[in-house]
Amino acid sequence: SGAGARANDQGAGVRGLRRERGVWSVETPAGDFTTRVFVNCAGLHSDRIARMAGENPGCRIVPFRGEYECLRPEREYLVRHLVYPVPEPGFPFLGVHFTRRIHGGIDAGPNAVLAFAREGYRLGTVDLRDLGETLAFPGLWRFALRHRRMVARELAQSVDRRRFVAALRRLVPEIQDDDLVPGGSGVRAQAMLPSGDFVQDFLWVEGPGAVHVVNAPSPAATASLAIGDEVARRARAQLASLRCGGAMSATPLPPGALLRDRYEILETLGESRVATTYLAKDQRSKRRCVVKELSVSQVIRTSTGAESYSGDFTKLIELFEREARVLANLTHAGVPRLIDHFTVDEAGSARLYTVQ
Repeated sequence: SGAGARANDQGAGVRGLRRERGVWSVETPAGDFTTRVFVNCAGLHSDRIARMAGENPGCRIVPFRGEYECLRPEREYLVRHLVYPVPEPGFPFLGVHFTRRIHGGIDAGPNAVLAFAREGYRLGTVDLRDLGETLAFPGLWRFALRHRRMVARELAQSVDRRRFVAALRRLVPEIQDDDLVPGGSGVRAQAMLPSGDFVQDFLWVEGPGAVHVVNAPSPAATASLAIGDEVARRARAQLASLRCGGAMSATPLPPGALLRDRYEILETLGESRVATTYLAKDQRSKRRCVVKELSVSQVIRTSTGAESYSGDFTKLIELFEREARVLANLTHAGVPRLIDHFTVDEAGSARLYTVQ
């Protein structure tokens, strides 16, 4: 159904996403669900969900099926630990290996072959939409040409059991054909770039009220409590940002402007290595206020230990504000309007302003 992503406790597929007045509506066969913030951990459908939400993940999920055999119980003594091959440089797949399971049993495999459906756990499962999208993706063909020896080897091991067993025997020479019985299979949600390269690390895409985990590269990582904490941190940051009316409240002053172009300085209240504090009057509203002028390089040095910053200052401000709001939300303190204005002069020097 739709993209097939399991996004709610009924297990229904997501058919559509829309955001109106700061609220997301998730359309499923089980009904519509509304939320201010949603997290996309849809795995095999994560890129589709991101695109439904109006984001461009910059990659495509290409499904690879991994097929396993299992050691017969009376032969499990041959493998007492995890047995893995030395990775081949330049090859994206590890190759067959032996995995001792926590509840008993030894998995042998997997190979890695293109699945004909995003949820193609069996060889005969074919989804024409999924297959068409995969075959039309230029990155797949660039990958196949670059790694044609590996592709041929994996295909051969999939259709010829003797080749599969021979690959296992390189790790455990005592393995015989009749030591193995058919096991299960899994589908790897591999994020691939148009260049044909695999996305090797986590890929996060965020938009207003949305956190998309587009790529989670290994079973160990997807089961990690630290990764769960990171997902929760990003979701809380989105929620805190929405409570404050947006991801970034700072507005730019005219290029090359100084503090005095917007505020009349009445008195200097204090100076430090990081900031100068003024008593000022807003020339538009005519009200008095306290203005802090912060040097970007000094703020960065104090906050992160870096010596300078020469990137996108608006992104920098957004980062500062989001972190401050999350902290305020967690401590039940008042959420500050951390940066109100910023300016960048002709030389590229930036200043940030807070107004109270």
